[in-house]
Amino acid sequence: MNGNSDFSHTSLSSSILNEYKKFAPYYHDVGIARGHFSLQTKFLLDILKFYKNCTVLDAACASGDVLNNLGGICASFTLFGTDGCSEFITQAEITSKHRNIIFSCVNWNDLPQHFEEESFDFIIILGNYIKTNSQREVYRWIYSKSVTTLPEQMI
Repeated sequence: MNGNSDFSHTSLSSSILNEYKKFAPYYHDVGIARGHFSLQTKFLLDILKFYKNCTVLDAACASGDVLNNLGGICASFTLFGTDGCSEFITQAEITSKHRNIIFSCVNWNDLPQHFEEESFDFIIILGNYIKTNSQREVYRWIYSKSVTTLPEQMI
């Protein structure tokens, strides 16, 4: 994996990035209070319970709370969390409780280069969207790197 990078002007405007940076110290507390981390974790566990030893990338992990929840329950999984906002990744690393989680500050445009040698069973993006100048290429990369198909019971 390559070194850290931050949002470029091609991903988000600087005004949006500045808002993310301001909100980052509070995101964990807001997510706990609103209950959306536990809802997102439950949603993912309903899918992941069919698998063992998976590799999962959360490509917009923010403060890493959902991955931290999964890290204890899915101890055999390897979990990667990325976010383009370095303040979110700092929060994620501070609160990280499990050895099976690796956090990195990576811009969506840089995902293909950052994870050049990796493949994932699942790539998740919860509560966010991809908006980049190379949006089509990023989507193609996500689909090319995510190798799992859903079990028949879920189709």
